[in-house]
Amino acid sequence: MALAHFYILQNHDNTARLLFLSRLVEKLYHKALTLCLFIDDPAELANIDQALWDADPVSFLPHGSYSTSRPLPISLVSSLPEKPIADVIIHMSTVPPVIQNYQYFIEVVLDNPSALTVARAHYRALTQQGIAIRTHKITAPKLNQIE
Repeated sequence: MALAHFYILQNHDNTARLLFLSRLVEKLYHKALTLCLFIDDPAELANIDQALWDADPVSFLPHGSYSTSRPLPISLVSSLPEKPIADVIIHMSTVPPVIQNYQYFIEVVLDNPSALTVARAHYRALTQQGIAIRTHKITAPKLNQIE
């Protein structure tokens, strides 16, 4: 059974969201989990790609566009593959989540009305799918810490 995590950043700044996301991806990668980042907005996909390159100047997070011929530990996708390609899906989209066959579902949400409205709809959809959900409120001083 999958487990969903919603990280609610008590911040309205997308830069803080990208920093938190980069640190989260790094932590999960070091736990030997494979990751699929689903981002359906091309501009946001480019921002996340750059944030992962800039995450830590002395380390490297092997990531890129998903390819069946060249699987990576961290795949960036703009549409969900028919079959799961990773242990974890990090959902950065307004598209309702479908997480069957993923171990973990993660959504990183800014604390603003439009983002929270989308997150609530996703929370409701996951609840209806019978998915266990944990919510983490992250305050500004904790942005560098991942629970």
